[in-house]
Amino acid sequence: MNHNSGNLLLSKKIQYDNDNEVRLDQFLVNSLQDYSRSLIQKSIKNKTILVNQKPVKPNYLLKQNDMIQIELFGTVTTFEPKPLDFEVVYEDSEILVINKEAGVIVHPGAGTHAITTLAEGVAHYSQVSSIGKEEFRPGVVHRLDKDTTGLIVIAKTDTAHQHLAEQFQVKSAKRYYLALAQGKWTTPTITVEKWQQRHNKDRRKMMIVDEELKLKSAKLAKTEFTQISSFINGRFSLLLANLWSGRTHQIRVQLHDQGNSVVGDPVYKLKVDTQHLRSHPKLLSLISDLNEQLLHAFCLQLIHPMTHKPMIFYAKPHQRFIEFLDFLKPFSSNPDIIGDIQEGKLECLGISPQ
Repeated sequence: MNHNSGNLLLSKKIQYDNDNEVRLDQFLVNSLQDYSRSLIQKSIKNKTILVNQKPVKPNYLLKQNDMIQIELFGTVTTFEPKPLDFEVVYEDSEILVINKEAGVIVHPGAGTHAITTLAEGVAHYSQVSSIGKEEFRPGVVHRLDKDTTGLIVIAKTDTAHQHLAEQFQVKSAKRYYLALAQGKWTTPTITVEKWQQRHNKDRRKMMIVDEELKLKSAKLAKTEFTQISSFINGRFSLLLANLWSGRTHQIRVQLHDQGNSVVGDPVYKLKVDTQHLRSHPKLLSLISDLNEQLLHAFCLQLIHPMTHKPMIFYAKPHQRFIEFLDFLKPFSSNPDIIGDIQEGKLECLGISPQ
Protein backbone atom coordinates (compact mmCIF):
# COMPACT_ATOMS: atom_id res chain seq x y z
CA MET A 1 0.00 0.00 0.00
CA ASN A 2 0.99 3.62 -0.50
CA HIS A 3 1.78 5.39 2.76
CA ASN A 4 0.38 8.85 3.42
CA SER A 5 1.59 11.49 5.82
CA GLY A 6 0.38 11.30 9.38
CA ASN A 7 0.07 8.56 11.93
CA LEU A 8 -1.24 5.12 11.13
CA LEU A 9 -4.68 5.14 12.76
CA LEU A 10 -5.87 1.74 11.63
CA SER A 11 -4.51 -1.33 9.89
CA LYS A 12 -6.82 -4.30 9.42
CA LYS A 13 -8.38 -6.73 6.97
CA ILE A 14 -12.08 -7.42 6.56
CA GLN A 15 -13.56 -10.22 4.50
CA TYR A 16 -16.94 -9.33 3.03
CA ASP A 17 -19.19 -12.31 3.78
CA ASN A 18 -22.57 -11.10 2.50
CA ASP A 19 -24.07 -12.19 -0.81
CA ASN A 20 -25.68 -8.74 -1.29
CA GLU A 21 -23.59 -6.30 -3.30
CA VAL A 22 -22.90 -2.98 -1.56
CA ARG A 23 -20.68 0.01 -2.34
CA LEU A 24 -17.24 -0.19 -0.75
CA ASP A 25 -17.37 3.34 0.71
CA GLN A 26 -20.86 2.82 2.20
CA PHE A 27 -19.84 -0.51 3.73
CA LEU A 28 -16.70 0.95 5.32
CA VAL A 29 -18.45 4.06 6.64
CA ASN A 30 -20.81 1.79 8.55
CA SER A 31 -18.13 -0.71 9.57
CA LEU A 32 -15.51 1.80 10.74
CA GLN A 33 -17.70 4.02 12.86
CA ASP A 34 -14.83 5.87 14.56
CA TYR A 35 -13.67 7.35 11.25
CA SER A 36 -15.19 9.94 8.94
CA ARG A 37 -16.70 9.33 5.53
CA SER A 38 -14.25 11.81 3.99
CA LEU A 39 -11.22 10.02 5.49
CA ILE A 40 -12.44 6.67 4.17
CA GLN A 41 -13.13 8.00 0.68
CA LYS A 42 -9.78 9.80 0.64
CA SER A 43 -8.01 6.59 1.68
CA ILE A 44 -9.70 4.64 -1.13
CA LYS A 45 -8.59 7.26 -3.66
CA ASN A 46 -5.06 7.30 -2.18
CA LYS A 47 -4.92 3.50 -2.56
CA THR A 48 -4.39 2.76 1.13
CA ILE A 49 -7.60 0.75 0.99
CA LEU A 50 -7.45 -2.18 -1.43
CA VAL A 51 -9.85 -4.93 -2.43
CA ASN A 52 -8.24 -8.27 -3.24
CA GLN A 53 -4.87 -6.45 -3.20
CA LYS A 54 -5.96 -4.06 -5.96
CA PRO A 55 -6.98 -0.37 -5.87
CA VAL A 56 -10.64 0.28 -6.63
CA LYS A 57 -13.02 3.23 -6.75
CA PRO A 58 -15.25 4.26 -3.82
CA ASN A 59 -18.35 3.02 -5.70
CA TYR A 60 -16.88 -0.48 -6.21
CA LEU A 61 -19.58 -3.07 -5.46
CA LEU A 62 -18.34 -5.57 -2.91
CA LYS A 63 -18.98 -9.23 -3.63
CA GLN A 64 -19.03 -12.18 -1.28
CA ASN A 65 -15.53 -13.21 -0.07
CA ASP A 66 -13.86 -9.99 -1.25
CA MET A 67 -10.90 -9.22 1.02
CA ILE A 68 -10.55 -5.55 2.03
CA GLN A 69 -7.12 -4.35 3.21
CA ILE A 70 -7.32 -1.11 5.17
CA GLU A 71 -4.73 1.41 6.27
CA LEU A 72 -5.97 4.78 7.51
CA PHE A 73 -3.56 7.64 8.15
CA GLY A 74 -4.24 10.84 10.04
CA THR A 75 -3.70 12.71 13.26
CA VAL A 76 -3.94 10.84 16.56
CA THR A 77 -6.16 12.78 18.92
CA THR A 78 -7.55 12.47 22.39
CA PHE A 79 -10.76 13.89 23.79
CA GLU A 80 -11.06 17.55 22.81
CA PRO A 81 -14.22 19.67 23.23
CA LYS A 82 -15.05 21.03 19.78
CA PRO A 83 -18.00 22.85 18.17
CA LEU A 84 -20.73 20.58 16.82
CA ASP A 85 -24.25 21.42 15.69
CA PHE A 86 -26.97 19.36 17.33
CA GLU A 87 -30.66 19.75 18.15
CA VAL A 88 -31.44 20.37 21.81
CA VAL A 89 -34.83 18.94 22.79
CA TYR A 90 -34.60 19.89 26.48
CA GLU A 91 -32.03 21.43 28.79
CA ASP A 92 -31.75 22.48 32.42
CA SER A 93 -28.94 22.61 34.99
CA GLU A 94 -28.80 18.81 35.35
CA ILE A 95 -29.59 17.16 32.02
CA LEU A 96 -29.42 17.76 28.29
CA VAL A 97 -31.65 15.83 25.87
CA ILE A 98 -30.49 15.78 22.23
CA ASN A 99 -32.03 14.57 18.97
CA LYS A 100 -28.96 12.95 17.37
CA GLU A 101 -28.36 13.04 13.62
CA ALA A 102 -27.28 10.05 11.56
CA GLY A 103 -23.52 9.75 11.07
CA VAL A 104 -22.66 11.21 14.49
CA ILE A 105 -20.56 9.00 16.78
CA VAL A 106 -21.57 9.34 20.42
CA HIS A 107 -18.05 9.08 21.86
CA PRO A 108 -14.50 8.30 20.62
CA GLY A 109 -13.30 4.71 20.49
CA ALA A 110 -9.89 3.33 21.41
CA GLY A 111 -8.44 6.83 21.96
CA THR A 112 -8.16 7.65 18.25
CA HIS A 113 -10.75 9.15 15.97
CA ALA A 114 -10.98 11.46 13.01
CA ILE A 115 -14.29 13.28 13.46
CA THR A 116 -15.92 15.32 16.20
CA THR A 117 -18.05 13.12 18.42
CA LEU A 118 -21.25 14.08 20.19
CA ALA A 119 -19.50 13.86 23.56
CA GLU A 120 -16.88 16.38 22.40
CA GLY A 121 -19.54 18.67 20.95
CA VAL A 122 -21.57 18.59 24.15
CA ALA A 123 -18.46 19.27 26.28
CA HIS A 124 -17.80 22.34 24.12
CA TYR A 125 -21.42 23.46 24.42
CA SER A 126 -21.91 23.03 28.17
CA GLN A 127 -20.56 21.77 31.46
CA VAL A 128 -20.94 17.99 31.67
CA SER A 129 -20.46 15.30 34.29
CA SER A 130 -16.88 14.23 34.94
CA ILE A 131 -17.94 10.58 35.08
CA GLY A 132 -16.63 8.73 32.04
CA LYS A 133 -13.92 11.30 31.32
CA GLU A 134 -11.12 8.73 31.32
CA GLU A 135 -13.00 6.74 28.65
CA PHE A 136 -13.50 9.90 26.54
CA ARG A 137 -17.24 9.91 27.27
CA PRO A 138 -17.95 12.43 30.05
CA GLY A 139 -21.66 12.85 30.68
CA VAL A 140 -22.63 9.99 28.35
CA VAL A 141 -25.13 7.73 30.13
CA HIS A 142 -26.20 5.59 27.18
CA ARG A 143 -25.46 5.53 23.46
CA LEU A 144 -26.93 5.18 19.99
CA ASP A 145 -25.29 3.54 16.99
CA LYS A 146 -23.60 5.95 14.60
CA ASP A 147 -26.35 5.85 11.99
CA THR A 148 -29.27 5.52 14.41
CA THR A 149 -31.02 8.83 14.96
CA GLY A 150 -33.01 10.16 17.88
CA LEU A 151 -33.06 10.92 21.57
CA ILE A 152 -30.10 10.65 23.91
CA VAL A 153 -29.73 12.16 27.39
CA ILE A 154 -26.48 13.69 28.66
CA ALA A 155 -25.73 14.27 32.36
CA LYS A 156 -24.42 17.73 33.21
CA THR A 157 -23.48 16.91 36.81
CA ASP A 158 -22.02 13.87 38.55
CA THR A 159 -25.13 13.53 40.72
CA ALA A 160 -27.37 13.52 37.66
CA HIS A 161 -25.08 11.00 35.95
CA GLN A 162 -25.23 8.56 38.86
CA HIS A 163 -29.01 8.87 39.13
CA LEU A 164 -29.59 8.38 35.39
CA ALA A 165 -27.11 5.49 35.16
CA GLU A 166 -29.03 3.71 37.90
CA GLN A 167 -32.30 4.22 36.02
CA PHE A 168 -30.85 2.62 32.89
CA GLN A 169 -29.35 -0.19 34.94
CA VAL A 170 -32.63 -1.11 36.67
CA LYS A 171 -34.55 -0.42 33.43
CA SER A 172 -36.83 2.25 34.85
CA ALA A 173 -35.70 4.59 32.06
CA LYS A 174 -37.63 3.66 28.91
CA ARG A 175 -36.57 3.96 25.27
CA TYR A 176 -38.84 3.51 22.28
CA TYR A 177 -37.76 3.30 18.64
CA LEU A 178 -39.39 3.47 15.23
CA ALA A 179 -37.95 1.03 12.69
CA LEU A 180 -38.85 0.74 9.03
CA ALA A 181 -38.29 -2.94 8.36
CA GLN A 182 -38.30 -5.01 5.20
CA GLY A 183 -39.43 -8.61 5.02
CA LYS A 184 -42.75 -10.18 5.96
CA TRP A 185 -43.93 -9.44 9.50
CA THR A 186 -46.15 -12.22 10.78
CA THR A 187 -47.66 -11.02 14.06
CA PRO A 188 -49.02 -7.68 15.40
CA THR A 189 -46.95 -7.83 18.59
CA ILE A 190 -44.07 -10.05 19.62
CA THR A 191 -41.60 -10.00 22.51
CA VAL A 192 -38.13 -11.24 21.61
CA GLU A 193 -35.87 -12.29 24.47
CA LYS A 194 -32.71 -14.03 23.32
CA TRP A 195 -29.00 -14.24 24.07
CA GLN A 196 -26.61 -12.38 21.81
CA GLN A 197 -22.84 -12.20 21.55
CA ARG A 198 -20.10 -11.01 19.20
CA HIS A 199 -20.22 -12.82 15.85
CA ASN A 200 -17.69 -15.66 15.65
CA LYS A 201 -16.56 -14.72 12.12
CA ASP A 202 -17.31 -11.00 11.73
CA ARG A 203 -16.30 -8.97 14.78
CA ARG A 204 -18.30 -5.92 13.72
CA LYS A 205 -21.53 -7.91 14.05
CA MET A 206 -23.54 -9.49 16.84
CA MET A 207 -25.29 -12.85 16.59
CA ILE A 208 -28.18 -14.60 18.34
CA VAL A 209 -27.19 -17.80 20.17
CA ASP A 210 -28.98 -20.54 22.05
CA GLU A 211 -28.46 -20.49 25.80
CA GLU A 212 -26.63 -23.84 25.85
CA LEU A 213 -24.15 -22.58 23.19
CA LYS A 214 -23.52 -19.06 24.48
CA LEU A 215 -20.16 -17.71 25.61
CA LYS A 216 -19.59 -16.09 29.00
CA SER A 217 -19.65 -12.70 27.25
CA ALA A 218 -23.18 -13.24 25.89
CA LYS A 219 -25.91 -10.84 27.04
CA LEU A 220 -29.65 -11.41 27.30
CA ALA A 221 -31.54 -8.89 25.16
CA LYS A 222 -35.28 -8.22 25.30
CA THR A 223 -37.39 -6.12 22.92
CA GLU A 224 -41.13 -5.83 22.40
CA PHE A 225 -42.03 -5.19 18.74
CA THR A 226 -45.41 -3.85 17.64
CA GLN A 227 -46.42 -3.45 14.01
CA ILE A 228 -47.83 0.04 13.42
CA SER A 229 -48.42 -0.37 9.70
CA SER A 230 -47.63 -2.68 6.81
CA PHE A 231 -46.91 -1.52 3.27
CA ILE A 232 -46.90 -3.02 -0.23
CA ASN A 233 -48.52 -6.38 0.54
CA GLY A 234 -46.65 -6.71 3.79
CA ARG A 235 -43.17 -6.44 2.27
CA PHE A 236 -42.36 -3.50 4.55
CA SER A 237 -43.50 -2.66 8.08
CA LEU A 238 -43.25 0.28 10.42
CA LEU A 239 -42.45 -1.15 13.83
CA LEU A 240 -42.46 0.28 17.34
CA ALA A 241 -39.67 -1.26 19.39
CA ASN A 242 -39.78 -1.06 23.18
CA LEU A 243 -36.28 -1.71 24.55
CA TRP A 244 -36.15 -3.64 27.82
CA SER A 245 -32.36 -3.86 27.62
CA GLY A 246 -29.69 -1.90 25.80
CA ARG A 247 -27.37 -4.31 24.01
CA THR A 248 -25.15 -3.53 21.04
CA HIS A 249 -27.16 -3.65 17.78
CA GLN A 250 -30.04 -5.17 19.75
CA ILE A 251 -32.97 -4.20 17.52
CA ARG A 252 -31.02 -4.78 14.32
CA VAL A 253 -29.75 -8.27 15.16
CA GLN A 254 -33.11 -9.39 16.56
CA LEU A 255 -34.92 -8.27 13.42
CA HIS A 256 -32.37 -10.13 11.32
CA ASP A 257 -32.96 -13.25 13.39
CA GLN A 258 -36.71 -12.87 12.70
CA GLY A 259 -36.07 -12.77 8.95
CA ASN A 260 -36.32 -8.99 8.66
CA SER A 261 -33.94 -6.05 8.59
CA VAL A 262 -33.97 -2.31 9.13
CA VAL A 263 -34.12 -0.53 5.77
CA GLY A 264 -30.67 0.90 5.06
CA ASP A 265 -28.83 -1.33 7.53
CA PRO A 266 -25.61 -2.37 5.73
CA VAL A 267 -24.60 -4.94 8.34
CA TYR A 268 -27.76 -6.98 8.87
CA LYS A 269 -29.47 -6.18 5.58
CA LEU A 270 -31.70 -8.47 3.57
CA LYS A 271 -31.44 -8.68 -0.18
CA VAL A 272 -33.98 -6.27 -1.65
CA ASP A 273 -36.76 -8.12 -3.48
CA THR A 274 -36.40 -6.17 -6.72
CA GLN A 275 -38.62 -8.57 -8.66
CA HIS A 276 -41.70 -7.68 -6.61
CA LEU A 277 -40.78 -3.99 -6.43
CA ARG A 278 -40.31 -3.34 -10.17
CA SER A 279 -43.58 -1.41 -10.18
CA HIS A 280 -42.11 0.91 -7.50
CA PRO A 281 -38.92 2.34 -9.08
CA LYS A 282 -39.08 5.37 -6.78
CA LEU A 283 -38.83 3.11 -3.72
CA LEU A 284 -35.92 1.17 -5.23
CA SER A 285 -34.18 4.48 -5.90
CA LEU A 286 -34.75 5.65 -2.32
CA ILE A 287 -33.30 2.42 -0.97
CA SER A 288 -30.24 2.43 -3.26
CA ASP A 289 -29.44 6.06 -2.36
CA LEU A 290 -29.81 5.50 1.38
CA ASN A 291 -26.65 5.81 3.48
CA GLU A 292 -28.23 5.52 6.91
CA GLN A 293 -30.49 3.01 8.62
CA LEU A 294 -34.13 3.94 9.24
CA LEU A 295 -34.05 3.37 12.98
CA HIS A 296 -35.06 6.31 15.18
CA ALA A 297 -35.20 6.66 18.98
CA PHE A 298 -38.41 8.70 19.08
CA CYS A 299 -39.38 8.54 22.77
CA LEU A 300 -37.43 8.68 26.02
CA GLN A 301 -38.90 8.40 29.51
CA LEU A 302 -36.95 9.05 32.69
CA ILE A 303 -37.19 10.43 36.21
CA HIS A 304 -35.55 13.83 36.62
CA PRO A 305 -32.47 13.34 38.83
CA MET A 306 -33.20 16.38 41.03
CA THR A 307 -36.97 16.99 40.98
CA HIS A 308 -37.73 13.23 40.83
CA LYS A 309 -40.63 14.00 38.50
CA PRO A 310 -41.34 11.73 35.52
CA MET A 311 -40.42 13.24 32.16
CA ILE A 312 -41.24 12.13 28.61
CA PHE A 313 -39.57 13.42 25.45
CA TYR A 314 -40.42 12.92 21.78
CA ALA A 315 -38.43 13.50 18.59
CA LYS A 316 -39.91 13.38 15.10
CA PRO A 317 -38.11 11.04 12.65
CA HIS A 318 -35.47 12.74 10.54
CA GLN A 319 -35.86 13.80 6.93
CA ARG A 320 -34.81 10.57 5.20
CA PHE A 321 -37.20 8.55 7.33
CA ILE A 322 -40.02 10.99 6.50
CA GLU A 323 -39.21 10.71 2.76
CA PHE A 324 -39.84 6.97 2.93
CA LEU A 325 -43.08 7.46 4.86
CA ASP A 326 -44.19 10.03 2.27
CA PHE A 327 -43.78 7.43 -0.46
CA LEU A 328 -45.23 4.50 1.50
CA LYS A 329 -48.25 6.24 3.02
CA PRO A 330 -50.59 5.49 0.04
CA PHE A 331 -49.79 1.78 0.53
CA SER A 332 -50.24 1.86 4.33
CA SER A 333 -52.62 -0.35 6.27
CA ASN A 334 -52.91 2.53 8.76
CA PRO A 335 -52.52 5.83 6.83
CA ASP A 336 -53.95 8.06 9.59
CA ILE A 337 -51.28 7.13 12.10
CA ILE A 338 -48.58 7.51 9.43
CA GLY A 339 -49.88 11.05 8.84
CA ASP A 340 -49.63 11.81 12.56
CA ILE A 341 -46.04 10.56 12.68
CA GLN A 342 -45.13 12.68 9.63
CA GLU A 343 -46.50 15.73 11.47
CA GLY A 344 -44.60 14.88 14.65
CA LYS A 345 -47.73 13.92 16.63
CA LEU A 346 -45.95 11.03 18.29
CA GLU A 347 -48.35 10.80 21.22
CA CYS A 348 -50.52 8.85 18.76
CA LEU A 349 -48.27 5.84 19.37
CA GLY A 350 -49.74 5.40 22.83
CA ILE A 351 -46.67 5.60 25.06
CA SER A 352 -48.09 6.00 28.59
CA PRO A 353 -46.33 8.38 30.98
CA GLN A 354 -44.57 6.67 33.89
